[in-house]
Amino acid sequence: MPDDRSAIRAVIQSINDAWQTGPPESVVARIRPHLAADAVVIGPDLTRVALGGDAVAQSYADFVASATVIESVLDAPEIDISADVAAATMAWRMRYEYEGVETTELGVDTYVFARRAGRWLVTWRRLESHAVG
Repeated sequence: MPDDRSAIRAVIQSINDAWQTGPPESVVARIRPHLAADAVVIGPDLTRVALGGDAVAQSYADFVASATVIESVLDAPEIDISADVAAATMAWRMRYEYEGVETTELGVDTYVFARRAGRWLVTWRRLESHAVG
């Protein structure tokens, strides 16, 4: 299913481009079209940190508005597809400043996608991260 994998990679790339290059006021509008209305984000401690597509998109904008990313390296996502459901995992490393403190984190994002009306939408994302150094 190379076309589906390409479509999913394009969604992830678009989301990452939005928060990495866009001013905070444009992030929600650029990310929201890629999210299901019932999308969820689960944090490193396994708690829900955002529920609903609007809240998930806003969580990206909130990060951009509150942190200064100094360096961000995102690996290519690994994608598995079964019919109209897909999972993608992407390792990353980021150095950023938040409230005057510089932090380097390593992490993995896990996305679950559903094909709805012919489009791949993010329905679930789990963020795993830990500080290094």
